[in-house]
Amino acid sequence: MSINDWISVGSLLVSGIAAFVAIYLNRSLATQNRRLQLATFRIERNTSHAQVLLKHPASLELIGINANAMREYNVSPEDVIFLLLSVNALTAYCEEKHVSIYTELMENDFRQRLFDNNKTRKVWKFARHLVGGSVRLQIDFYLRYFYNETYPELELSEEFRKQSTNLAYRAWESWPPFGQG
Repeated sequence: MSINDWISVGSLLVSGIAAFVAIYLNRSLATQNRRLQLATFRIERNTSHAQVLLKHPASLELIGINANAMREYNVSPEDVIFLLLSVNALTAYCEEKHVSIYTELMENDFRQRLFDNNKTRKVWKFARHLVGGSVRLQIDFYLRYFYNETYPELELSEEFRKQSTNLAYRAWESWPPFGQG
């Protein structure tokens, strides 16, 4: 083989490697773009939801939050919505970093101070109705462990917990602070 043949083979090899790198980078960027679009959508959805609740606080009753009970606890709709937005931000952060809500609560001083406040725990009794199941249960577990707060979902029968396929209920059995052994 002559030097020109080697140069041709080398340039073909470099071109092939460059093509594979370009394909990999393109797929990686597309994945990152989808994640960013999903995160943006969630933030916009949660913010618009909170704005509607602020304009129409009576709509909280549509999802089972009793305005009279809120007044008895000295909790305002603004308090509930602030905590909801804070929990939504926590959820987005945990999804991005691939950590559990419970782990982040254990390691984040701001969140610990937030839930250490008795007023926040009162507000949580209402805001928890606006939060998804596994997120709600992880925060409930945290509050039960550190503040002895109880919520109906934590008092489910042993039989239901065993039959449940929900990750949060399975976590009940396996997390060290809550495990039965």
